[in-house]
Amino acid sequence: MRRWKMFRLTEEQTLALHEQGFVGPLTLWDPAETITIRQLLEGFYLRDPDPSVGQNIRFVKHPEIIELCRRPQLTEAMASVMGEDLFLWRIGFFNKEPHETRGEIPWHQDRNYWPLEPVMVCSAWVAVDDVDIDNSAMHVIPGSHRQLVPHIAATEGQVFQQQADPDHFDRDQAVPIEMRAGQFVLFNERLLHWSKPNTSDQRRFGLAIRVLPPQVRVLRYDSDAHALVQLRGGDPLGFNRLLNCDG
Repeated sequence: MRRWKMFRLTEEQTLALHEQGFVGPLTLWDPAETITIRQLLEGFYLRDPDPSVGQNIRFVKHPEIIELCRRPQLTEAMASVMGEDLFLWRIGFFNKEPHETRGEIPWHQDRNYWPLEPVMVCSAWVAVDDVDIDNSAMHVIPGSHRQLVPHIAATEGQVFQQQADPDHFDRDQAVPIEMRAGQFVLFNERLLHWSKPNTSDQRRFGLAIRVLPPQVRVLRYDSDAHALVQLRGGDPLGFNRLLNCDG
């Protein structure tokens, strides 16, 4: 692992993740790779564009997806703050076609939805297309990870069934995360984030990679076939089901 030291977060970046709840943009792949990787991910997504249907299970059949998640640009950055042992729990695609009138993802903290104990997750939101304010860049509220925000029923037209209670945070503090294709942002399970419908002329396609340390126990799997994938290190505690992607 020593040869990948260049991909570790700097002290300044590590501090930003702890204090702000996110860090980035960081780079997962070079611009010259974008067309090839985009075609790979589009093909995977288009087999079943419903984000609720087992993408975290089916990626085991696609070693290219696993290898992308195992790139040291990602795993070393995560290991900087989560430790040497990392497990891929879920992946999910977030596709926003141009000229949407619906599709707002409400303000939320991811931990509100996840069957984990304790809830400790590092997420990487990876831009597959260039992402800016116009085509629905994710917005975050720096420092919002320091407190749990109660969630209430979402309003009509929003993607999720629950949203963070707007009486408990200040949306005026939000900042956009603009990225070019191949870049990613890391954030933790408590960071408040949101994105609007994509009313621009440009698609916004992204990939969310959810990674756990070994001390997190999965309380409910997404199906009988669902299990974790080892990205890095070992499994010192043996709490969770693991898939063998290398055999």
